[in-house]
Amino acid sequence: MIDWLLNPEPTISFQRLSNRIYLNADWQYRITLGDYLIFEVYAWLGENEFDRIWHDIWLKRYTTALLRKQWGSNVKKYTGVQTLGGVVLNGQQIYDEADAEITKLEEQLHSDYQIPPRIFIG
Repeated sequence: MIDWLLNPEPTISFQRLSNRIYLNADWQYRITLGDYLIFEVYAWLGENEFDRIWHDIWLKRYTTALLRKQWGSNVKKYTGVQTLGGVVLNGQQIYDEADAEITKLEEQLHSDYQIPPRIFIG
């Protein structure tokens, strides 16, 4: 622990406005010629630049299920009330169906879209 205090790991900071990564390290003693710096970077997808992302069928189904769950939560207090057209509201059923669909879609997200875990050897 004393070694961590006296010789801390280099800190990395990212400035979003300038799109630059800053490595705060003692370049003379910590990094030598031939060392590699590897960064795992995620890009921000702008809504105007990558408009195809909003046409993903899984995202549309998930959003619809979340809205249906909220709607069912709002209608729960009117369960059993008959509307002018003769339709009887059942908010609990709407809520339960949406909750089951959300669970199914989240399982699909984990099984189909998740990146497989890396294997570390060493």
